[in-house]
Amino acid sequence: MNIREAKIDDLPVIATLSGELGYSSDEETVRQRFMKIKSDINHAVFVAEADSKEITGWIHVMPRILLLSRPLAEIGGLVVSEKYRRKGVGHSLMKSAETWAQNHNYEGIIVRSDTKRIESHHFYPQIGYDLLKDQKVYIRFFSCVTP
Repeated sequence: MNIREAKIDDLPVIATLSGELGYSSDEETVRQRFMKIKSDINHAVFVAEADSKEITGWIHVMPRILLLSRPLAEIGGLVVSEKYRRKGVGHSLMKSAETWAQNHNYEGIIVRSDTKRIESHHFYPQIGYDLLKDQKVYIRFFSCVTP
């Protein structure tokens, strides 16, 4: 397995994998978002590639700089193909995000996990992450059309 930076050619698979977790987006929407992320040196997207060159997962890591806390990197998304779960892909992707965060002088890395993602609640502690808190997250969307 190889972990590398994501490329435009990977976007169809990234969109498909996102759908596996219920975040379905069409390829064009994913492309538009990816282009914004890719142009920002403070963000990174990595993919896991099997020996067969099949993309088996992806991770997005970004800054989380707040007045209230130390500078951290945050996982914006982590998806592993269902057929490759529990085979070390997620751990390898997290390691690449951790390395990126350390190289960019962040003091740690934080990840949020929906309460319904029971598997991830076992995964993160197994790879050394501590539960910080349970919380509710609120959102308000605006009527803009830009993805």
